Amino acid sequence: MEPMSTDPNDLLAFLVLSRAKTYSAAGAELGLNHTTIARRIQRLESKVNSRLLLPSHTGWILTPEGQALLPSALAIEQALRQASGLNSAKSSEPHGFVKVNATEVFGAIIAAPALTSVQRRYPAITLDLTFHANHITTHGQSSDLDITFLPPRANTGVHTHQLPVFEFGLYCTSEYIEKSGLLKCLEELTNHTLIRYIDEFPIDSRASDLLTLTAGRTIGAASIFAQHQMMRLGAGIGVLPAYLAEQEREFVRLLAAEVSVEASYWMSSNVRTLERPEVRIVWRAIQQRAEVTLGAIRAHAHVTSGSLGETEHEESLVEEGRPRATL
Repeated sequence: MEPMSTDPNDLLAFLVLSRAKTYSAAGAELGLNHTTIARRIQRLESKVNSRLLLPSHTGWILTPEGQALLPSALAIEQALRQASGLNSAKSSEPHGFVKVNATEVFGAIIAAPALTSVQRRYPAITLDLTFHANHITTHGQSSDLDITFLPPRANTGVHTHQLPVFEFGLYCTSEYIEKSGLLKCLEELTNHTLIRYIDEFPIDSRASDLLTLTAGRTIGAASIFAQHQMMRLGAGIGVLPAYLAEQEREFVRLLAAEVSVEASYWMSSNVRTLERPEVRIVWRAIQQRAEVTLGAIRAHAHVTSGSLGETEHEESLVEEGRPRATL
């Protein structure tokens, strides 16, 4: 491929469509209609003799050839920005389009408030928030910022930051306890319904396997929010991120000594993408929101003396600073 011999406008159309996922969103950013963008993409693919984008249920996605061309497209975008003075000291307030791709709970609880604060302070920045499954491999390529459970593979072209550690714990509602009784040990799960993950547990499959094998009955859901709603309605007991469950008083932590899985999110961006001022603004806003939200939950956990289902002996071990067993 020789991207520099192509029309820069074709590369920009390719870059924006790879981020926006749809022709309508790309057209809104570029001020072009569907036909013009399609023609530019077709011309670029003809030039490099490769398919660069393919349709999917989530929108247009990059092919391997498209991923290989992406750094060149980003370089063209940066060069055009510099030439037009967008990065000069005389530029106006930060503006542009930033797309954030996150897991559903992080996106709703942490990224959404962060983007709201950015929009209020920098109204010229256009923002998109999309959700993905737990496992993605194109960190910093199809979006401006990606937040995932798994750290990306080593890649000199991707900048990665580990966000604060948080916990998954076993929860139910106080109403469920009144109806079905208190779970005092894992063996008693045989008398309860477990709200489980349909797919592999996103952090530690040992925890999922043990709980599923122990439970008397299970209900599966691929969405953490769906599981959260089932628990709220009294359907059973399940594993939730502490920063989601502990926002609501009706949820009760169970067997914290036995069921405690630590995890962290990873935020990634293409190095060239992170040179854009508007992307750095969003990066910092999400990082700060994560530190406040996740840090507050961990601080709360450290001053809470156990949870329902723990014995007085287990609580004394925690107070003495001795380690607790985890799955």
